[in-house]
Amino acid sequence: MASTRARTLGYIIAGVLVVVAVLAGAVYYTGRPAFCGSCHEMATVHASWQYSTHADVADCLDCHAKPGLGNEILAHLNGARYVWVKVTGESEGEVFRAEIDNSSCLRCHPPTQLVSLPTEQSARHRLHDDRDVGCDDCHDNIVHRTFRAIEIKPQISTCIECHEREGITVDADELAAVTQQ
Repeated sequence: MASTRARTLGYIIAGVLVVVAVLAGAVYYTGRPAFCGSCHEMATVHASWQYSTHADVADCLDCHAKPGLGNEILAHLNGARYVWVKVTGESEGEVFRAEIDNSSCLRCHPPTQLVSLPTEQSARHRLHDDRDVGCDDCHDNIVHRTFRAIEIKPQISTCIECHEREGITVDADELAAVTQQ
C-alpha cells in the first residue's frame, strides 16, 4: 500500500512539473516578437519594430508589460483576451490595448540617464514627468509609427496638439526651436 501511495505521489509531482514546464514554455514562446508578428493584424507593427531603434534591445513585453512577473502574466492574459475577441467576434468586455507604462521605459532609461542630458532636455523631461506626461506621449514615434521609426525627438505637431488639448499656451516658433535641439 505504501508503494502505491509513493507511486501516486510521484505521478502527481511529475504531472505538476510537466504542466509547469508547458506553461513556462508557452509564456516564453508567446512573449517572442516572432509570435506577436505571426498575427495578420500585427504584421506591420512587427515589421516597424524590426526597423526601430529598439529591435536589438527590447522584445514586445519589455515595453508592453510593466516590470515584474505578475505584470508579464497579466500582459499574456490580455493578449489571450485579444485573440479570443478576434477569433470569436465577441464585443463584450475590455479588449487589450498595447499601452506603454513609464515604468517599462525607465527600466532601460532611468531618471539618472535623463538628468545627464543637456540642461534644456533634462529640464523638459523633469517638467513633463512632474505633470504625469507619459514617455510615449512625446516619444510615440520611436517604434511603431513608421517603418523609419528612428527619430527619438517628439514631432512638433505632437507637442502643439498636446499643448492645445491641455489648454497650455505655446509659441510655435519657440516649440520648433526646442524640438530641434
